Amino acid sequence: MWKSGTRRKLFKPMVTGLLLVIFMVALVGAYVVVVEENGVQAADFAKPGYVLTFHDEFDGNSLDYNKWNDWDINFGNREPGIVTTSNDFAYCPENVRVSGGCLRITASRNPITAAQCGGGTRTVNYRTGEINTKNKFQQTYGWFEARIKLPKARALYPGFWLMPAEGVGMIDENGGAGAEVDIMEYETYWMGNQVTSSIWYGGYGSNLQGGGIGSTYSPISDANDWHVYALNWEPGKLEIYVDGVKTQEHTGEGVPYGDEIIILSMAVASWGKPCLDSELPDAMLVDYVRVYQKASHAARLQSGGQRQQGTPSGQDATTMVVNDSHPCIIYAGSWMPYNNPLTYRGDFHYSKTLLDTYIIPFVGKRLRAYGLKDRWCGMVAVFVDNKLLKTVDCYSPKPAAYQLLYDTGNLPYGEHTVMLVNLRQKNPEALGYYHYADEFRIYR
Repeated sequence: MWKSGTRRKLFKPMVTGLLLVIFMVALVGAYVVVVEENGVQAADFAKPGYVLTFHDEFDGNSLDYNKWNDWDINFGNREPGIVTTSNDFAYCPENVRVSGGCLRITASRNPITAAQCGGGTRTVNYRTGEINTKNKFQQTYGWFEARIKLPKARALYPGFWLMPAEGVGMIDENGGAGAEVDIMEYETYWMGNQVTSSIWYGGYGSNLQGGGIGSTYSPISDANDWHVYALNWEPGKLEIYVDGVKTQEHTGEGVPYGDEIIILSMAVASWGKPCLDSELPDAMLVDYVRVYQKASHAARLQSGGQRQQGTPSGQDATTMVVNDSHPCIIYAGSWMPYNNPLTYRGDFHYSKTLLDTYIIPFVGKRLRAYGLKDRWCGMVAVFVDNKLLKTVDCYSPKPAAYQLLYDTGNLPYGEHTVMLVNLRQKNPEALGYYHYADEFRIYR
């Protein structure tokens, strides 16, 4: 691998400890990548018309703290906490774990004295868990999806929901832009084979407004089996999906229009329904969480580039030069930034992990990608507007900067999306599977 100094370790791979089966098929221009993963395929990541902005497959042995907090949003620093005076449970980090390819949020009978919202402490009988993306990921509009298996023990209240990001506030007379959006909530035992969805805004006092979205309840075949719960959030509209079928819609007041964070949690023994302690512990399982943004809503590279002396020639007044760290470039997986004075603006991103991906939405008629080539480089696949453009071998026997890695060729002027995927393949001469992203040129 070519860089100044010693090689640094990457973050943990996006897919670890898995039996990966990859098929590359080149028939009549078709290209297929399939990853067998407990019945979930990497092809499932693709969503036509959308770009992937956040995901966690929970394939490791611990929670990814770069993406999640494991304490309630009202507390901090992994502090167990009791949210309301009526709760007989506390959210505790130790009741959240990742194993067997799933997130596990467990409810247990285990008394604890913990801090309570508003001050003071109190002893409660039950412990449970929550994860959230507060101050780590937030988004306005898009598709929010999770594959979840609900617990069986009675009087548990698992949920997959959104809350306003820090500083956004709830929609009310003071002008907030957010709302509580309950994508899926379930009251075990009593609710049967149906889940509920709700929207709440106006604050949690006397001005609280909202309630069920559409028909409130979404039927499911078996509440204790795996199901995919999703929200399609557009300006002025919320749609609820269960296993790919739209079950509810809300277009009235309260639809948020500011950034929201993701929460997965489970309440215990609330609203007058007692637990049966012999049924505990029991857990809510989450296979994955994935968030997408519609390409039309995603920020596109239309400005913010610059001309740079000393880089490859061929640019003119209609060419925009974009650095690898531009905020409109979406990196997914184990990409890492690195500084090197020989590269464009002194930095680049690199990857060596299977299925590491970057996505570049742009407006123009052509894109060229430049980067480093050396003997550590492997092969990548490049897609334009969800169609395979080519596979690219970035190997070079000698290190060289400012190398053309791929060129989309001429496209109809307009909105386009380029996606690059690390195949973790190499030619026999190469020593590794690295790919270096450094500079992009957009022609308009």
